[in-house]
Amino acid sequence: MRIKRLPPSIVKRIAAGEVVERPASVVKELIENALDAGATRISVKVVDGGIDLVEVSDNGCGMTEEEALLAVERHTTSKISSEEDLFSIETLGFRGEALYAISSVSMFELVTRTEGEDLATYLRLEGGLLKGIEKVVRDGVGTTVRVKNLFFNLRARRRFLRGKRIEQEHVRKVLKEYALSYPEVEFEYFEDGELVFRYQASELRRRIEGVLGESPSCEGITDAAEIFVVPNAKGEFFLFVNKRAVYDRSLWYSVRGFLKQRFLSQELPSVVLFLKVSPKDVDVNVHPTKKEVRFRHREAIHKDVNEALNKAFENPKKHFLKEYNYSYSSPVDALSLKEGYFGYQVSLGDEIESERYRYFGEIGDVYFLFEDTKDSALVIVDKHAFHERMLFDKVKNERGKAPVFIPIDDQRLCLWKNYLESLGFEIDESNVVLAVPKWAYGKEGRILRAILDELREESPVDPSYEELARIACRAAVKAGDASSSLDAEYVAKVIEDMGEDLTCPHGRPVVVKLDMKDLDALFKRRM
Repeated sequence: MRIKRLPPSIVKRIAAGEVVERPASVVKELIENALDAGATRISVKVVDGGIDLVEVSDNGCGMTEEEALLAVERHTTSKISSEEDLFSIETLGFRGEALYAISSVSMFELVTRTEGEDLATYLRLEGGLLKGIEKVVRDGVGTTVRVKNLFFNLRARRRFLRGKRIEQEHVRKVLKEYALSYPEVEFEYFEDGELVFRYQASELRRRIEGVLGESPSCEGITDAAEIFVVPNAKGEFFLFVNKRAVYDRSLWYSVRGFLKQRFLSQELPSVVLFLKVSPKDVDVNVHPTKKEVRFRHREAIHKDVNEALNKAFENPKKHFLKEYNYSYSSPVDALSLKEGYFGYQVSLGDEIESERYRYFGEIGDVYFLFEDTKDSALVIVDKHAFHERMLFDKVKNERGKAPVFIPIDDQRLCLWKNYLESLGFEIDESNVVLAVPKWAYGKEGRILRAILDELREESPVDPSYEELARIACRAAVKAGDASSSLDAEYVAKVIEDMGEDLTCPHGRPVVVKLDMKDLDALFKRRM
């Protein structure tokens, strides 16, 4: 097959596909253009999820006829003029591709008027080809763009669009992002002629309440980051870098890990995070959609967010505590921690993979299997016994506390208050648990009831070895509980560091090792 140059008509359709993935992509690009034009009011209308029509109208500065004609050509922009400008971008758009790409895959109309003009400029394009230009009447300064019959000339791409409802959800998400990022701008949104929402210009906290349905219950504001935690139990994460909505997997995982350390409920609140980064220290020219960014000093970004997170949870509102069964421990480096199944925390920069033990898999959610590469042996680890030993060491040695709020209707709390306090629990006169030992964090309800069930009248004030062992046994993971490869790597590392002769507090082995001689004997290869 001979190599040949693609015709321009195909090239522009391929390029358009990088920018325009679905109707929500069109909405995003047009909203960014409106905001860069200084709009204070933006109206968005979609029909059939945006497949039949996307219309975005604004009251920005508008364009002259000459500018409008340039705007629908490729790589034409008012936002950068030199290579150096790519490293100090302060606008949402800059690539000069949006209108060109959108018009290439749709029936496209643009009406725009600038200050001082009596008539507006009207352009009509089909598949990127100019079909008409004229002067029309438009009320007020600004721009209206109508995108009809999206992907009419790319049937393969159109077939990959989802149903109306799903496409509407994607459009709504884009609107929510920019409504949060620009509270000073009024947004209204229509679906099939029906008003879905209208956000009046307001201050940030009121806008957050309007968009997410609840006002922030925790706020952490520093020079470089602002974070707002909203108790709507949807677990949404909105990240903005210099007011640009972006997605960053590592930041989201880190923030989510921080929340999981502090919320006993399975449902997590939503988070809105604003980062202020010097334009020279963030590269937004990573992908045509501008959804991904690259930080020059990622460690500094993590530190800034970590500081804002800890500040946000210094004084959470009381109703937030009760609704989410929130627990606050001392500040930690949330963005460098990854929490495992066994309650360990591993720095994202740390190496936890064992050099000696290679993980094979798991049998029945009960045993981990490893190869001892040094001794050519099979190593079997009992998950419950291992976790029991780790917890026992923590119960015996760790006396730090993590504040929580757990009202428990059990008179035994009062009876055994001194004993429980010797374990690290803190209980007030109303039988409310105010703090738990750190080793019990995340499972305190189950552990506390297990301890109460174990207590007898003759139990001493100070817990004995046997009682600590029973507590560890009750709290440890059970056979059948699922785990991950990260947990297995952690187990292997501990065994490598502590040795294979580990036992649980009751004396049962944690590790069983079968070397080649043992295996040969099992298979009767050697007599």
